[in-house]
Amino acid sequence: MGKCEVTWDEFDLYREALGVENPDDNDEKIKKQPDAITGPTPPYVNRDYGHGLEGHPALCMTQHGACEYCRWLSRKTGKLYRLPTEAEWEYAARAGTKTAYFFGDDPTKLGEYAWYKANSADADHEEGTTHKVGTKKPNPWACATCTATPWNGAWTTTAKTSTPLPARQADAATRAAADSRPLLAHHARWLLG
Repeated sequence: MGKCEVTWDEFDLYREALGVENPDDNDEKIKKQPDAITGPTPPYVNRDYGHGLEGHPALCMTQHGACEYCRWLSRKTGKLYRLPTEAEWEYAARAGTKTAYFFGDDPTKLGEYAWYKANSADADHEEGTTHKVGTKKPNPWACATCTATPWNGAWTTTAKTSTPLPARQADAATRAAADSRPLLAHHARWLLG
């Protein structure tokens, strides 16, 4: 699990390597090579919606786009990258803690660990905006910004399994390959404040 969200800087490496001018280009790739990684197409609107690019989390993309990025990154590095399951995300976010929040039971400390509506607004975004990743304190397992970012969620997959949650959490790493085909996808969207 990454310490922070994928930034536009990271996603742009994929876009520059495999970007296409239109969806038909991806169809042609797949016809030529069924295992081809589809590239992102140019967005119809400003891709960051005015929230910032450099160091900011990549946002407003489809689950398919996120999965293709993971496939590309896996091929590029030789290591398996995939979206976490909902259980894995929750497990990493809680970081083994038993308190109301991973940072304890005091909600007034939330601003030290997360961006949310009340603390993320600026002159251009009265309702809040994204901020550079890694600018808040991480949880005990060094995962930063796993609590919330305004309008920026994380795609997760619900893995095919009937195993109870504690057992799934305990062996999540060994299940990665077996549960890589999701039945359903969830977009975790948390707006706090």
